[in-house]
Amino acid sequence: METCLFGTKTEVSKEVMGAEKGENKGKAAKRQKKPAEKKKAGNMAVVLGLVLLFGLGLIFIVYGLGLEHVRIGSAGMNTPKQEEPAKPADHLVTESSVSAEKPQEEKKPEEEKPEEKKPEPAASDVTGQVKNAGAGAQTVDPVAGNYAELYPDMKTVSPQERQSFGNTVFLTFDDGPGAGTEQVLDTLKAHGIKATFFLVGNCISDTSAPLIRRMVDEGHTIGVHTTCHQYKTIYASVEAYLDDFHTTYQKIYDYTGAYPTIFRFPGGSKNSYNKGTYAAIRDEMTARGFTYYDWNVSTGDATKGYTAESIYANAMNGLKYKDTGKNIIILAHDINQVSASQVDAIVTAYENEGFSFAALSPIVKPVTF
Repeated sequence: METCLFGTKTEVSKEVMGAEKGENKGKAAKRQKKPAEKKKAGNMAVVLGLVLLFGLGLIFIVYGLGLEHVRIGSAGMNTPKQEEPAKPADHLVTESSVSAEKPQEEKKPEEEKPEEKKPEPAASDVTGQVKNAGAGAQTVDPVAGNYAELYPDMKTVSPQERQSFGNTVFLTFDDGPGAGTEQVLDTLKAHGIKATFFLVGNCISDTSAPLIRRMVDEGHTIGVHTTCHQYKTIYASVEAYLDDFHTTYQKIYDYTGAYPTIFRFPGGSKNSYNKGTYAAIRDEMTARGFTYYDWNVSTGDATKGYTAESIYANAMNGLKYKDTGKNIIILAHDINQVSASQVDAIVTAYENEGFSFAALSPIVKPVTF
């Protein structure tokens, strides 16, 4: 029998097998232990990852707040500088803004300054001179005429003395309102001057009312010319003249709210139709306080064969009165459109020669035939 220092062969095999079994069990245990360790390590990695992400997020938040603080506190490196709200203006002070300010001492009320006198019209403003002269003139009450029982209320006061205005043109227009009146008014307005319109009663109506209203609003003077403009009818007698005059006199009041104080005889104060009645009519109208005006310059726009050139040339005849101190009264007709078209040229020519223009008033010394 074979022997061995460590026992028999069988025993050795058993031991060897036992050892192998133990070794295998150890290996199996190790193999089972490795997945668990891997799982545990994976869990730890996840936890560490979450912690790391949370930490990074916290760092970014803190860093972001720091940047915002730096941006807001900076002098506008990244955004426009916000301006301070403006304080309310003195005249727009609100109740809240007043309460935020320190109360100020009340100012003592300033002493009232004496009312300043308005300056008198400039020397070139002849219309203003005429108006002021008329306002300060002594007037005369009308006296009872021979026909005082006819239209007793048709009368006015007249100035005791009348004046001349040198180098002054008084443009006058008869027989309107008519076809050329609007153009005449437009031209006068463009030049800033005043004129006088002697109206015909038969032309005064609701249709022409806007033109009449405009004459008043723009500072022109309105006077009586006639109602029917029929010479034989008007100058037949004093009574006939008063009848004709009163109709237009009342119409002007109805459309303007004021009674006229000046007039112009149809055909002029002396003509071939009133030789027998002129003196009596003149005396009666003067006694009632009315002032009549003829002319010393005529455009000739009521005569046969007139032209635009002849109208202008005739109007220029007034230049001979320059520096004479005499009033220049020009006769024209605003029913004549050709005449109306020449007003601009006539006014311009006189203005270039240093003349002024004004509207008639009873204070103006009349030009009579």
